Amino acid sequence: MYSDIGLLLLFFISFRKARTFPVHLRNGEGSDRKADDPGRANPFAPGDNQRADHPTSIACDYFAELVATRTEGRIQIIPYHASRLGDEKSTISQLHYGGIDMVRTSIALLTDYNPELTVLEMPYIYRDSQHMWQVLDSELGDYFLQSLERSGLEGLCWFDAGARNFYTTDKPITKPEDLE
Repeated sequence: MYSDIGLLLLFFISFRKARTFPVHLRNGEGSDRKADDPGRANPFAPGDNQRADHPTSIACDYFAELVATRTEGRIQIIPYHASRLGDEKSTISQLHYGGIDMVRTSIALLTDYNPELTVLEMPYIYRDSQHMWQVLDSELGDYFLQSLERSGLEGLCWFDAGARNFYTTDKPITKPEDLE
């Protein structure tokens, strides 16, 4: 069993904006959704709570580069790192009501919108990192990405911010029962 807990993250776009997003980025294929003015740059501002040199922030910057390249500059993603748009919880609220366009956030903060997401962060659910990605890249992973659409959010992709561990002072944790 894989004893580390991966901190799973999602990159979300507000559904209000997603309806005019001209490229379906989850699978890299074009979509029939149209931008308001396809000849003009359509900027999106994602919020991120990590500093600019953090791996997830670097990934957000890379995502922005890919979008600009694949849309030939029609869509610009301008990430705001280091909680410049607010902490994670407030950026989700802003995303939900349409105040900001995109968020890179942890799953734990999205369980108010879909409690089923907690299953993805349970300890010992994955054998290893490869198994976790097999789950996330499957139909089940797609189900969870799509599950928040009824709340006005659209999941674009999964991030993995690395493993987390339990630390104790009196005994090692080698199985779920050790947590009792």
